[in-house]
Amino acid sequence: MKNNRKIKLEFTPEEISILSNGLICLIDNAYRAEKLTCETSVIKALNESVKIYQKLNQKICNSVSKME
Repeated sequence: MKNNRKIKLEFTPEEISILSNGLICLIDNAYRAEKLTCETSVIKALNESVKIYQKLNQKICNSVSKME
C-alpha cells in the first residue's frame, strides 16, 4: 500500500532551479534512451518514467510561481 504522506521541505530558488534542471536532464536522457531500443517493454518503462519526471517537474515549477 502506498504511503501518501506529505513532507514539507524548504528550498532556495537556486536549489529549485537545480532540481528542475536535473529532472529535465532525466527526461531528455529517457527520450534519448528510447531512440536506442526497439524493445517495447523498455520503451513503455521509459515513457512511464518520463510522465513521473514531468509531473514532478511541474510540481516544482508551480511551487516557484507560488513563491513569487
